[in-house]
Amino acid sequence: MSNKLRYIFIIFSLFLFLIFIFPLMSSLLLKSSDLSSTKLEINKTIKNTFLNDIDTDTVVLFFGYVGCVDICTPILQDLATMYESKEIKPIQDRFKVVFVNLTFQVDPLQPKYFAQFFHKKFEGIYLSQNELHNIDRVFSLYYSTSLLNDLEVNHTDNIYLLKRNKDIWILKSIYFSNNGYLKLKKDLIAN
Repeated sequence: MSNKLRYIFIIFSLFLFLIFIFPLMSSLLLKSSDLSSTKLEINKTIKNTFLNDIDTDTVVLFFGYVGCVDICTPILQDLATMYESKEIKPIQDRFKVVFVNLTFQVDPLQPKYFAQFFHKKFEGIYLSQNELHNIDRVFSLYYSTSLLNDLEVNHTDNIYLLKRNKDIWILKSIYFSNNGYLKLKKDLIAN
């Protein structure tokens, strides 16, 4: 085999390894059954007032928009199922599930009705455009109007766990939607 062919073979083999084999091996090796990849611990103080009227010291927070069917509906349904589970039912009074609407164009009561569609004890919060802009970086939120439909919003699908310490809210953890609510459930039961 000539040096030129050997060189091409090595480059091609390396290319195949990087494109196909390495991602497959990484996903198999890093796959975790303990759900550790669904949670990020933060412990960050949150300075805002939109949660001050909540009457519990623990909040499960989700950001979405009224009428969202592809992200919000499944996640809120998962949270409702978790909320009604036999393990969580005895501790329901220890926390609130709060839905925060990301679109300011809706009637201020719609987030409440949307959240309560999934469970009567869920709370929905309407924030103005200014209020949303003041908190989006705090929670590392991504949201923007869909390029395909002006009525839809592309947004992150994270679930946040917050705890109140006197008058200060602390963002404890962020759970990623890929079964993050299962890890959240374990954490709520443990506390």
